[in-house]
Amino acid sequence: MKKHLLMLFAVMVAATMSLRAQTIVIDDGFENGIQDSIWTQEFVYGNHPWGVESVEDGLAFPATVWQGSKRAYLRNTSGETEGYVTRLVSKVMDLSPEVIYQPELIFWYANPKWTADRDTLRVLYRTDVNAKWKKLAEFSTASASWQKVQLELPEVNATYQIAFEGTDNLGRGIVLDSVKLRSAPQCTTPHDITINNQGAGKVN
Repeated sequence: MKKHLLMLFAVMVAATMSLRAQTIVIDDGFENGIQDSIWTQEFVYGNHPWGVESVEDGLAFPATVWQGSKRAYLRNTSGETEGYVTRLVSKVMDLSPEVIYQPELIFWYANPKWTADRDTLRVLYRTDVNAKWKKLAEFSTASASWQKVQLELPEVNATYQIAFEGTDNLGRGIVLDSVKLRSAPQCTTPHDITINNQGAGKVN
């Protein structure tokens, strides 16, 4: 019995050692505001910026953050539809395959509705600062609670950017938290494991 346990332990150790360290490119919960070292803002229509709000402000819709004490938001409080479109654009990142293994984007968001009105969040990407943005995902169905999104990033290269694009439709706003861009977990199959003198063993 002990020798069987020893063999199992050896396999587990080998598998753990083969797990590659995960590469994290962005890990931002907006605790330090919208940092210039990570994000810029692009005004597609109008000039309404993304902002950051804290639990100390007395949050609503939803009344929580996902992590920490702050979150990013894009919200129209004018009472009239303005129709602005604003992008929160990431820094240029080297996501080429030899640098990062299968990069993925993970984030949490909510976009509660106001009566029948709801704002729209899109996730965009581009492969160069002069390239056109491409849509990776769109969230136009209202969600009053936090939702997790996990997306594999296509066409990765050495000059990659992502963007969160918010469109005002006079909903209760879009909130965003816990944005992570990282390599996918990778575990290779262990090889060359040899256990000698296994024997039959005894079970007491």
